[in-house]
Parts: sequence; C-alpha cells; structure tokens
Amino acid sequence: MKRLILLATLLAPLLAGIRPASAADAGVTIRIGDRYQGTRLNFLTQPTMTVVPRTRVYYSSDGDVYRYGRNYYGYDQGRWYRASSYRGPWIYVRGRTVPRQIYSVPSEYRHGWQGDYKYWRTRDYDDRWEQYQGNGANRDDNMTPAGSGEHH
Repeated sequence: MKRLILLATLLAPLLAGIRPASAADAGVTIRIGDRYQGTRLNFLTQPTMTVVPRTRVYYSSDGDVYRYGRNYYGYDQGRWYRASSYRGPWIYVRGRTVPRQIYSVPSEYRHGWQGDYKYWRTRDYDDRWEQYQGNGANRDDNMTPAGSGEHH
C-alpha cells in the first residue's frame, strides 16, 4: 500500500499536466540549431561571391556571407549561421564550428564581425558585437574598442 501511495505521489504532477519550462515560456531565445529569423541572410537571387585572395573562401560584398567548401556561413547580430544553399535554411551554429579559414579573412572582407578562431572557439555568440559594429579601424587586438581601457 505504501508503494502505491508513493507511486501516486510521484505520478500526480505528470498526470496533472505540469510540464517543464520551455524556451517559449522564457521569451525569445536563440539556441544552437534554430532557424534564422532575420532579413539580412534572405536572398531572392544568388549573391555575387568573390574569392578572398590567397584563400578558398568566397565572400559577398552584400554583407557578412561567406562560402567555404559546400556550405555558406552568414553573420548577423553577433551570431553565426550556416546553410547548404544561399536560399537557406540558415541555422544558428556555434562560433567554433565556423571554419578557421573564414576567421582568417582580412578585415576588408568583414562588415560587422571581428575576431579569429581563438576568439570564437569559446563563444556561441558575440555579446559585444554592438560595441564594435562598424568600428574595425578603431579597435585593438583584444577586440576592445580603442580607448575604452577595458581588456578581457
């Protein structure tokens, strides 16, 4: 009898419809593998891709979109996305899964992101992207806006 009461006590929350909290309960979150919801990586026609000199990386002058191997990689609002076609679907990926060759492209082939593989290998996204968006020439090697005195 005690076992039956214990079992009923353990199963009661499940039968009452209590469910664990989900991402939808907490507001808007982006998780690895989520589809891209923005507009910057949506193309009606294939973007013009140009090879980055001395690399096997192609880039689009329309934004932070690169092609390396069989995949496209796009950067928007501090996050990296990958797609097998320029049409998408673009899927959110960890920074460390972006090929090192893309991180090695010179700064003139970047629009809104900074860093190298060493910087990105421990990050899922860049929470400081707004601080240095468009300030490529005004930043030190530690990814800190020049003159801020803040080093990480």
